[in-house]
Amino acid sequence: MKRILYIIIAAMALTACGDDFFQTAPQDKLSDLSFWKTEKDFTYAVNALYPYMEGAGNIALEVISDNAVRNQNWYADYEVANGSGTDENSIFLDEWKRNYEGIARANAIIEKIQSTEIDAEVKKKLVAQARFFRAYLHFRLAFLYTDVPLLTQPISIEEGRVVSKTAQAEVYNFVFTELNAIENDLPASYPAEEVGRITKGAVQALKARFYLYTENWSKAAEEAQKVMNSNNYSLHNNYSQLFLYPGENSAEHILQHQYVRDAHECGTFGYAPIALGGGSRISPLRELYDAYLCTDGLSISASPLYNASNSAENRDPRLAATLLLPGTEFGGMTFSSLDNPDSPDYRGKGFDATRTGLNLKKHINTIDKEDSKKSHCDFSVIRFAEILLTYAEAKTELNQIDNSVYAALNQIRQRVNMPDVKTGKSQDQLRQTIRLERRVELAFEGQRFWDIRRWRIAENVMNGKIYGLNVDNQPLYVATRTFNSGRDYHYPIPRKEFELNKNLLPQNSGY
Repeated sequence: MKRILYIIIAAMALTACGDDFFQTAPQDKLSDLSFWKTEKDFTYAVNALYPYMEGAGNIALEVISDNAVRNQNWYADYEVANGSGTDENSIFLDEWKRNYEGIARANAIIEKIQSTEIDAEVKKKLVAQARFFRAYLHFRLAFLYTDVPLLTQPISIEEGRVVSKTAQAEVYNFVFTELNAIENDLPASYPAEEVGRITKGAVQALKARFYLYTENWSKAAEEAQKVMNSNNYSLHNNYSQLFLYPGENSAEHILQHQYVRDAHECGTFGYAPIALGGGSRISPLRELYDAYLCTDGLSISASPLYNASNSAENRDPRLAATLLLPGTEFGGMTFSSLDNPDSPDYRGKGFDATRTGLNLKKHINTIDKEDSKKSHCDFSVIRFAEILLTYAEAKTELNQIDNSVYAALNQIRQRVNMPDVKTGKSQDQLRQTIRLERRVELAFEGQRFWDIRRWRIAENVMNGKIYGLNVDNQPLYVATRTFNSGRDYHYPIPRKEFELNKNLLPQNSGY
């Protein structure tokens, strides 16, 4: 699909929205006179929906969690992470606009395709993809903002100025109804030239995730089980490789945001250390570093293998695969964040240098240093390891703890040669095990942001001081964060939208 997916990018640029959310329809649509005629037209239009899917931007989402901090304090996400975001913050407006732009495009496709004489099977698949994105984007909006407008058909600018909010539960109901309706309209796989399109398995996997997020444990387990029983997906044999060019289109990836060199770059090399030619951008926190277990399966506070003077020794291999540690050789350079003031990566030396002594390693292809602005490695939206974790969590929350729960977790552990999770745990013990496993397995894939909100633990993990590695035997202080439990679990509706439509009032609590 890479070969054809972003042909439409130029057309999207020509029809990009302005600042007004309500310009998304009908001005966001290509002219009826020049488009909406042939199968190719609608294929291109559906292709234009794929960039609205979460992608490499999920890496930066980690800074609004307890996994990382932004190196520069003038970024909008830094403000959100430290609890000082207002309803004028660009994060809240950009998320709102982007999702509704995608919804408007999907609605236009669904409406216009009905009157064409395109082959019925082709039409069914195209409509299913458009409905998928419409549901997917509505879910993001409802989870982030709670009550939001539910738009199921194109609207005029005038209609947009009076649209009202729909209750979050009703939006969720729409999402699941849509995904259930299209599941069997999509194939299990595509020919090689179309790999990357939404499949039946991708619908099931996203349903499993969304049911988990909304605490419908039985449905989450059921959908995860469907994916597991399909035998279409399996864990990649090399965790480190999975997020690099050699791991693209692995059987573990259920759905990937696909990137194309010179057309649609992912920009992940911008997270590489400065000495390698990257921009560092964000710093992993000590809290994440300490979360990785020792190789005996015990925490650093309980394991006799833990060595405080060499704290990276005898640790879960996913630590070194995810985080670039001080003194590590990487891409022909040494990451000298703590011991060499002459290094551009020395802690706090410049605006871009690490603030914690750590840098991201996951997702960074060292080959990209040859042309650092053209990194184009595909980014996993959802993968099989997450499905195994979803199944284990849902069954645990149902208190239906059996061997299948341990088997799901141990598949993931065994991939990196970590000890199996021992049987006989209580529900709460297993819950904590699963939450830790999600944190280290899915680090810097954007999931921690959603997890700490749905688990309602953000008020605990996002409040207080945050630290880097030890300097002179003391944790390196980075910043102090505040999380207001009465406000920060949800985004505010952007103030700019109230200036256009008073029917969006009232504002979410606390803003």
